[in-house]
Amino acid sequence: VSYRVPLLFSEIKGAFSDGQLLEVLPGSLAKGAQLVSQMSSSDSEANSALAASASVLLISGPAAAGRGSLVQWMLGSDQRNFVKIVPRTTTRLVSSDEDVIVLDRLAFESQAQQGAFLAWSEDPEDPSELSGYRLQDLKAIAAEGKVCVLDLDVQTADKVTLALEDFPDVEITGAWVSLEKVEDFQERLKAKGLPEDRIKGELKTVLGDIEWGIMSGLFDFTLINDDEEKSRRDLATALSYAKRYIVAPADTTSNVKGGEKEEQGNKGG
Repeated sequence: VSYRVPLLFSEIKGAFSDGQLLEVLPGSLAKGAQLVSQMSSSDSEANSALAASASVLLISGPAAAGRGSLVQWMLGSDQRNFVKIVPRTTTRLVSSDEDVIVLDRLAFESQAQQGAFLAWSEDPEDPSELSGYRLQDLKAIAAEGKVCVLDLDVQTADKVTLALEDFPDVEITGAWVSLEKVEDFQERLKAKGLPEDRIKGELKTVLGDIEWGIMSGLFDFTLINDDEEKSRRDLATALSYAKRYIVAPADTTSNVKGGEKEEQGNKGG
């Protein structure tokens, strides 16, 4: 299974006009081709800063594609232009290097009832544990004139981006991290020592995630993560693309503003 839509688009677009191309491609690929066409329509526009109030770099993709390692590399680089949005969680089983903010359950539920979270969910393995991403954190990063980085699994990305539809002045740049073929996922899962029935279940989830990634229309960049250096360069390119939507904080007038700026990355309740 290959889903590098930009590559496919570049290979076949010469044979059709844009309108004809979208008519002959099947649904998912047609949607992706339309996005690529829109991205390529104006080089001069791509080089200019756009007046969006908040710029979000959404990094997502199937499990086992190595997304976490790429994000960790990015966080180890110069962070003058971006901040990773830190999730709130009720779990106390947090390693010292894990970037989360721990709340007690009562405080978490109180914030959830007040609508503080863009999205929150229960841990599928332990429903007593909750985690979520707060709108106020996005506001605080946007007020600093920085790109807001969201590193999310597919299920959480679906919830968060749905919530962000209520904020038209939030511009999302999507970076999809995946592998070339389903067989590549299978090999990585085998290397983890998972039993065959678990591997089959995981592959089914991978296929569902890929379908969502194509159909969502959210992803401007596809990173086939089989070459570490190239993937890092591609992620840096995606970040640079997201920066084009940043305006100086003093010039920002939008619906996404207000509230106190909350420090990102602090641990504890």
